[in-house]
Amino acid sequence: MKILNLILLCMIYVMVFGYVSVNGQTTSSVKGRIEGASQGHGLSVILSNENILLDVSPDSQNDFIFENIEQGEYVLKVNGVGYDTGLSQTVTIGQSEVDAGSTDAFVFNVSKLSEEGYRFKWKEDASPAGAEYSSYVNKPVEVEIFGAQETIPQQNFHPRLWEDYAIVLSDDQKPWNQEFAYRLLETLDQLYIAYYDALAPSKWILSDDHIDNDMTIRKVGTETELVISRHAFTHAAPMLAKVEGKRGKYYSKRLHHACVRFVTEEGTNASRAEQILINRFGVRISGLDYESLTKSTTVETADRFQDFHAEELMQIINTFEEMPEGFHKIPNLKFLLRRKTGHDHPLYPSAPAVAWTFLEEGYIEFVDISFTTISLEYLHRLIIHEKAHFVYASLLSDALR
Repeated sequence: MKILNLILLCMIYVMVFGYVSVNGQTTSSVKGRIEGASQGHGLSVILSNENILLDVSPDSQNDFIFENIEQGEYVLKVNGVGYDTGLSQTVTIGQSEVDAGSTDAFVFNVSKLSEEGYRFKWKEDASPAGAEYSSYVNKPVEVEIFGAQETIPQQNFHPRLWEDYAIVLSDDQKPWNQEFAYRLLETLDQLYIAYYDALAPSKWILSDDHIDNDMTIRKVGTETELVISRHAFTHAAPMLAKVEGKRGKYYSKRLHHACVRFVTEEGTNASRAEQILINRFGVRISGLDYESLTKSTTVETADRFQDFHAEELMQIINTFEEMPEGFHKIPNLKFLLRRKTGHDHPLYPSAPAVAWTFLEEGYIEFVDISFTTISLEYLHRLIIHEKAHFVYASLLSDALR
């Protein structure tokens, strides 16, 4: 009976946690080679899916390998300047690849482009950034930032980051390949609006390190240097899909949060923070008529309220962003208020926040204890809880309540 119970437990474990290879392995290697590239080609190979974004340089024989890759679906591509690198290839790692220890070899046939003139081509493929090739430019664009010359590569996404956002991608620690550049540009395009004030020049350094809040920001005069972790560029639940045959947009909440910190100068630029709140969630935080807002609730004047602190704005924006997109804008949620520090709510003294959902122009008001007690996890739950009152009151039908 004990043996039978043990067998049953093992069967349940396998069904719940997945099959384990007969050789004890749970991962495989992805290997291949590049053909048609000359010595010193500078090409790299990128392996990615929603959870990882890895790149390697081929060895002297133009062979490459990615080791310890979990089971799943991946996209494999070659990236670099001066070659037509072709389209990406799809990689499937199943149990047979785990048992074998590696995939079959993937082969990429590349061809060198003419160095006369300039050629560029982009084509949609299985990878988020698509396939592109570009030939060398006689006079690449050079900019000066932090007293040093930086070259803007003539690939699709690097020039746009400079032209639209004054961003220079620096390879000081880790090279910015096409996928990293695309994901940063796509996130900023979703977040940033043309009517915001222009961004000052900034230098972005990609790092392999895990970093608190995924980035560090150093400002000198009007210039900014950012070190961002590569781990911000993947997410467990990405938004990249096909709708009616068209590719959806790449999305990573971690990268979005990091870009919010950059655009709003870590929340200190309240004007930009409010523009994000208006554009993404339909709510305002400044220029409010408190007497008019509270005439049907607490009947108060502006001296009972204050501006949000910088980090408070970051937490509200990022928590709102975590909610499903259909809940981003709610018709009658129009304002966010912050009571003066040290003041309890006049009607609900123990409440850290109150949602007024019955108003045509409703609002959520936060008491200072929302931001100063318990933990960040508690604050995130509180913000979601208050907005959920509006979801319940304004978006759900009577049948669903």
